[in-house]
Formats: sequence, C-alpha cells, structure tokens
Amino acid sequence: MDNKKIGKLIAKLRKEQGLTQQDLGDKVGVGFRAVSKWERGLTLPDISIINDVSKILGISSDELLSGEIKRDDKVKEKKKIPTKFKIIISIITLIIVLVSTIVIYYDSKTYVYDISSTESEKYYIKGNVIFNKNNTSIIINEIKFKDPNFSLTKIKNYEYDLKSSNEYLFRYGYIYDIEAMDEIVSISEFADTFNANHNTQIALKRSEMLENNVVMTFRFLTDNDEEITKEIEIKLDFKK
Repeated sequence: MDNKKIGKLIAKLRKEQGLTQQDLGDKVGVGFRAVSKWERGLTLPDISIINDVSKILGISSDELLSGEIKRDDKVKEKKKIPTKFKIIISIITLIIVLVSTIVIYYDSKTYVYDISSTESEKYYIKGNVIFNKNNTSIIINEIKFKDPNFSLTKIKNYEYDLKSSNEYLFRYGYIYDIEAMDEIVSISEFADTFNANHNTQIALKRSEMLENNVVMTFRFLTDNDEEITKEIEIKLDFKK
C-alpha cells in the first residue's frame, strides 16, 4: 500500500465534502492530528475504522486502501491555478461582489450593518453584514492585530471561522494542510492581504446575531508548528 497516495485521496475527498480534519476525526473517534498524519502519509487509519472512514468519504474500503477511485466517474485532480489567473479571478470576484452589494443595498428589504471589534485596543476589523430575504452576506475588508510582537510572528498556515450563538456562519482553511499557503509570512503581512466574502444559503435572523455574541476565531500555525488562537468579538452597527 502507498501511504502517501492513500493520504492524498483522504485529503481530497474530505475537502470535497466540506469537512475539516477535526470534523472527520470526530466522526470516527480520533483527533485531528491523527487525520493530519493520514493525509501526510505518515500513518494509516486503524483497521477497526477503515469501513467508517470509507463510508464518510463515499468510497469503498478497497478504493481507500488502493488510494484511488476505481469508478469511471472518478474526479480528476485539479491543476494548480497560476498566480496571475488567481489575481484575475480575484478581481472579477471583487467586481461581482461590489455590484451585488450595490444591488442589495438599494433593495427595500435589505439591511446593512457595519462590522467592528468590541476590543478596539486589540483588534481593528472593517466590513459589513448584509441581510435580505433570501440570504446573508458577510464581507470583511480589513483586519489588523494591534499587538506589534504578535504581528511579527511567522506563520505557515491558518484557518478561521465566524460563529453566532455557537453556530457556525462560515469556516475556511485547514491549518494542517501543508499546501494551503505558498510561503511563510508574518501575521502582519497576512493581515495586509486578508479579505473574506461569504454568502449563506438561507437568511439568518438579525435579532439572534444582534442579541448574541458574534465571534471570529483565527487559528495560526507558526513556522515552529505552534498553534495560536485569536478570538475577535464582533459588534454590528446598523447602517441602513
């Protein structure tokens, strides 16, 4: 058996199903570090949970242990997108988001709130939450960590999520996926280029988000493999 081949298949199928390493680990009774080791080809899932892992990933145990999907409709590996195309896609995406935001803003059933941190001495965050009848958009344009020593910390990976009343509004990133970042950067450099645009499929209740804490959590993996967590409590100020 090719451990690395099996690990790549597990990572690929996990991401396609929108699961983090922690999510997959919880479903089969192991920690996220065990899942990380599978995906890096360092170890294999224990024989007692092979069937469970296979079912969650939507393949047979034979396919899992062979490291490839044997069906005719198996998904081809995505080619890495060149940086210049990523920039073009980002610009097009930004234009679409701005146009969509303008359209939503002038809809009579749209409510726009400005985002800011409740701890302004520690964090600066700028963006909007846009509510309408069919969905909710969360846009974060800028973020700064005001601790200069922390801002100099070098990181090689990150993930973040936003919760309201302990319910996930969105999640992004997998800090133990080695290929998630192209290079090691400082947290300050990371923050300078950070932006987030997320849309939910259903409308969130404004009253719940206003009455309960909205928390954005960042998890950074440093160049020394130390995990650092920062929680930013967010307040919403009515704009329209």
